[in-house]
Amino acid sequence: MIRRSKLTFCLSLPLALVSVALSTGAMAADTNAAEAASTQQQPITAWSEWGPGWGQAGLSVARYNNEGLMNPQAGDIDNNPGMGRGMIEWRNVTAAPDGTLNFLDSNLFPRIAESLPKSAYKWAGMVEHVHTYLKASDNITHSAVLKAESSPYPADIWLDGQPVSSGQVTLKPGWNSLMVKSRSPRTATGDTWTDGWWFKAALLNATANIQVQTNDPARQTLVTGDHQPFRFLSTWRRNADGDAPIIALNSAELRFVVLDYELRVGIGTASNYQDPSKRSSNFKGWPWVYSIDPASILTSSPHWTVVPTSSWVHYAPSRARMVIRNDQGKVILSKELNLAYSPVSADGLITATQRTTVNPQPAGHYTISSDLLDSHGAVLAHDNDHSFSVVWGAVDKTRDEKPRLVSVTGHWFMGVTDRERQQRWLNRLGITRHLKLWEGWDRYEVKHNGNGAITVGPALEIATAIDGFDSQGISVVGDLVEGYYDRSMDNLRVPGLSAPLPPYGTNAWNTTLYNYGYKTASKYQGKIDAWTGNNEVDNFAPDTPRAAELHVQAAYMIAAGMKAANPSARYFSSSLVSRAKSKKFFSAGFLSIPDVVDVHSHPWKAPEPNEDSLTPYSQNEGRTMLIKEGYTGPIVYGETSSPRAHNARGAQGHAEDLVKQIAWAINHRETPIARLEGISYLVAYDGPDYWSYNMGFNNQYGDPLPIVNAVNVANHLLDGRKQMPALTNLPAGVSHIRVTNADLAYPQTVVVWSTKTAKNVTFQVKGSAVRLINAMGRVKNHRVSNGAMTLQVDTTPQFLQGSFTD
Repeated sequence: MIRRSKLTFCLSLPLALVSVALSTGAMAADTNAAEAASTQQQPITAWSEWGPGWGQAGLSVARYNNEGLMNPQAGDIDNNPGMGRGMIEWRNVTAAPDGTLNFLDSNLFPRIAESLPKSAYKWAGMVEHVHTYLKASDNITHSAVLKAESSPYPADIWLDGQPVSSGQVTLKPGWNSLMVKSRSPRTATGDTWTDGWWFKAALLNATANIQVQTNDPARQTLVTGDHQPFRFLSTWRRNADGDAPIIALNSAELRFVVLDYELRVGIGTASNYQDPSKRSSNFKGWPWVYSIDPASILTSSPHWTVVPTSSWVHYAPSRARMVIRNDQGKVILSKELNLAYSPVSADGLITATQRTTVNPQPAGHYTISSDLLDSHGAVLAHDNDHSFSVVWGAVDKTRDEKPRLVSVTGHWFMGVTDRERQQRWLNRLGITRHLKLWEGWDRYEVKHNGNGAITVGPALEIATAIDGFDSQGISVVGDLVEGYYDRSMDNLRVPGLSAPLPPYGTNAWNTTLYNYGYKTASKYQGKIDAWTGNNEVDNFAPDTPRAAELHVQAAYMIAAGMKAANPSARYFSSSLVSRAKSKKFFSAGFLSIPDVVDVHSHPWKAPEPNEDSLTPYSQNEGRTMLIKEGYTGPIVYGETSSPRAHNARGAQGHAEDLVKQIAWAINHRETPIARLEGISYLVAYDGPDYWSYNMGFNNQYGDPLPIVNAVNVANHLLDGRKQMPALTNLPAGVSHIRVTNADLAYPQTVVVWSTKTAKNVTFQVKGSAVRLINAMGRVKNHRVSNGAMTLQVDTTPQFLQGSFTD
């Protein structure tokens, strides 16, 4: 039975009800047909579905909130915004006769049933997308009412890429694309599953019969004579150095964007493809785009073009139609690329490469959508979206007035294959510190003899990596790990160490760990002057006092040795996650050892500057947790980032939250109790195998996300700057922070946003010049009149540069 939600939303109605009148454009000759159809109700029962995605974002994780522009069909694959699941394919599903999709029906949605027991979903819930195509006429607009209901939250709905809300829109001639995003309950924020999770849609008062289908009507579907689908995989890269497409401006000038496009084409399924009926939760690899769902070739009625298997290469796409949109959704370029392929490779693929130049573009985030076309212009496939960023380039640290707060952490940098490229990449973002190289003794070439003696080898890989960071102006926090407790040994097992440590409680055990800290810190003195311990030690240690005892004693010995070798070096503790898991460490004296305590936090929303915790929904994590334990010293958030899957605005909300988190950090940088010395963002380096955690700066291709621009702009305008007194004349519901600016013509920077609804805000200004910079780095001048300027402020942070007064 479908239960109506007791929650109140959508114009204070007890149920999310969207009634949309599609504007009439029918000719008079259609009047009788319209009257006959107007009394009918047509439930929409044919859908293709994608999900579940972990969190609130769904496809907006990588598509920058433009999922409404998609034209998917069953078999298409899109990246998943969640942990524990790789890519997700679209599949067909049939709603109940009245149009209801019950997402908790395990027969209709087995992937949701599989995901429900996983605790990761409780924090941010899950999201489902469903999509279908509608047509009333080939040449006349028609009207209808789309009645959509959902529980527990209002669904996001797009018709032909435009958000649907109360009012009139047009059902245009030909086929129309209808996309729906539905969010599940979130139990950690007070929701329950008792109200169900469902969506229901029907068309009322249609002026013509409405055709509904799930296959993309714009595509020409190719299948070989022996029933193999075509498959496509594309990438975009900088032609100059092979980096992810991040183009750095050395000043405010515009910059030509030169990119290399590569398209690989093959037939048959890729090794990572899985039939939906045999699908596992570990569906990973590169997201190939298929001409048709491979699982449906032998089961569906064929409406496709069958080509000879022996000559399939002649039917590969001959052109790629590229559309580029800026961070405001505006189309800035539409062009076609001619494709010429290499001979078939040993792995059965042909590859086309094409260099393209885009006219000079200002700083900003840009999305590339592409259609793959045959020689007649027919669409063979819709490619996955790609992106590039134009940023301001490296920061000038010589103009800093305060120590920098922002850094990144990578688990683990020494596992990256192309380290020089990643170091250049961080430099372009304005990152000046990297935490953690390798959590183990092996890459540092550390060994022990079982009696306390330690040797540290040349470790040329480590030395080369440190030199590379140094050449880019990036300092490094190294690893001095104590290991992980092994109950069977009653000892610590050290990553990268084949020989076990001496027995716990012996002098050799203490001496080994002391000498480990001493010898390693001595070797890297002048290169590494800050060290940290284990990653999330409380999360991985058994919940026993004995485990905490060994960890704390090891940290004590390591830190003592490190300090003896380099008294000016600082020791960051092994990182902690939550008070419940850390309690045993606190009892063992954990907080008395380090110079700085490292905590991790991944909030589902950014805090406001005046809030006490970086994790506003929990008082048992992060800084607040430490204060409750009586700790008053400095802290760092050694790993943080509002995961973009947690944010309903996806990749865009991820970027917005970063700016707000930095503003919060500045507000707690000089507080007398538990002052904040840094926040470090988790970076997923390019490749398909780490991106699924959705806390980094890339999507599954290594293409940059909007957070790349947000961190670059914040590194230029906020980090390293001195905080100024807050403005007192701003209205309630508007948050801001004011800092100095290194450009004396614009001596202050104010970053401002509204906590809920958009508001017009007036600022008092000295002088006539104010620069307005959006979160993506786009700059424009703003008019000042009679010593004041008025700006519409919404939830997206904006930067104002000038001289502002109360």
